[in-house]
Formats: sequence, structure tokens, C-alpha cells
Amino acid sequence: MCSPDCRCYEGENGEIKELWVSYGNEALNPYLKNAGDKNMAYGNETAYPFKWTDDKLLAIRSFKQCYEEVLVPKRKYTGQFQQYVESFFDSGGYDFLINMEQEYDDCSSACGIQLFYLSKDISLGSPTKECVGVALDKANEVAQNIGLVLFLLGVIIIISIVFTFALCSGYEADRSGDIAQVNVEGQAVELSDKGNVDPERIDFKGLDENKTVINNTDNNVSDADKLQNSNAIVSIDKDKEPIKISGDSLGIKESKEKK
Repeated sequence: MCSPDCRCYEGENGEIKELWVSYGNEALNPYLKNAGDKNMAYGNETAYPFKWTDDKLLAIRSFKQCYEEVLVPKRKYTGQFQQYVESFFDSGGYDFLINMEQEYDDCSSACGIQLFYLSKDISLGSPTKECVGVALDKANEVAQNIGLVLFLLGVIIIISIVFTFALCSGYEADRSGDIAQVNVEGQAVELSDKGNVDPERIDFKGLDENKTVINNTDNNVSDADKLQNSNAIVSIDKDKEPIKISGDSLGIKESKEKK
């Protein structure tokens, strides 16, 4: 590329040539190129100058153009690696690298950062990344996003399980203080330590199936006694399945003692 076989287009006013020369020998020499006009030694090898032309018809604008229009027709592969280079390019390796370069920005090749893009115009300058590394970085970003989504989904599932368990299991009476709370058909019923209840909100049915009501104004000891040390059935809606609770959890024992 940019050799006597594939002379590069220098630009309308030489701006493309200036861009590449501006990289300097320190950046160009490892690729066996130099920023001058003559050959120069680079270790035990030779760094060659770029070859330019202002003729748009004869100029080469990319390595892809050089490869397809010059190297392949003339079978110009390089030295001792000729067989390997030819095999790689003719067996799909070239197309693979072209696709990688078009998929990701600012990258070229798969084994290290190269001096030229394979398919992009030389006016874009030299690539700054190799494509395999860029592809791996993109894959890691996708994996991290998937991991975050799965984590959030797991949190949502755990929260759903907790609330579902609470809804399905119901609530026990609170016996920690003077006020007992019983959740009946989704309603919280407060019962004082005297056993006072609102008869329009809750019915007590003793084991003998006789209806017993303890109202807010009359602490009926005999009725409380019927429920003492026994089980009671609490129901607001007679059409629904009643809920069994123990009588002493309603403060009935406390009512008898205070009376």
C-alpha cells in the first residue's frame, strides 16, 4: 500500500499526504514506512517512503482497492509468507476482516493494530484499534446489560413471592397488648381488653351454635363465659367461609376477671 505498485492519492491539495507524513517516523517505522522521500534503515530492515500521486484515475484510495486491482491480478504476494497470505485471503479471511472493520469503528485486522484500514479510504488516517478487542468489549457490555436485567428480574420475583405469601397466608391476631387485632375478610377488627366489639361488624358463634354477641355497652359475663377457653367462629359475611380463632385471643378472659 502506498508503494510503486499501489500509489496513494495525495488529496486535492496534498492534505491526505500531509496527514500521513504527520505521524512521523516513530509511528511509521514499525510498519516499514517512513515520513521522508527516501529509503531509510530500521534495525536490520528497510523503511520505505510513501508513494503518492495526484492522478485520481491512477491513485489507490484503500487497501481493498490495492488488493483487488493490483495484488490479486498480478499475484503479488509477499516473500516467504506468500503461500500463507494467499491461503488466508483466498479462503475467506479477507472478507471476514472487511466485515469486522465495517461493523466496528476505528479498527482494523484481528492480530494487532495495522497501519492501514482494509476497506476504508486512506483519508481517514490510520486505525487506532484492532477489531477482535473491540468486538470483545462490545460483547462484555452486552453481557453486563443482560446480567443487570436478570438481577432486577430476580429482585422483582423475590418481592412478588414475599407479598404473595402474605396475601395467601393471612394474618394472626396481635396478642402483644391490650388491643387484639383480628383480620376478618380483609377488615381489621379491634377488640378491647374488656371484650367489647361492634355487633354490626362481627358475629360470634359458639361451639353450641348459639349466637353470642358482646356489644360496646354491656359486658355480658355469661356470654363471655360461654366463649372462655373454647374456640369461636368469626364471620362478617355469612355466605363466606368463617375463620376460626380462640376465644382468649379476643380478651374475653380479661373481661371476666375485671367484671
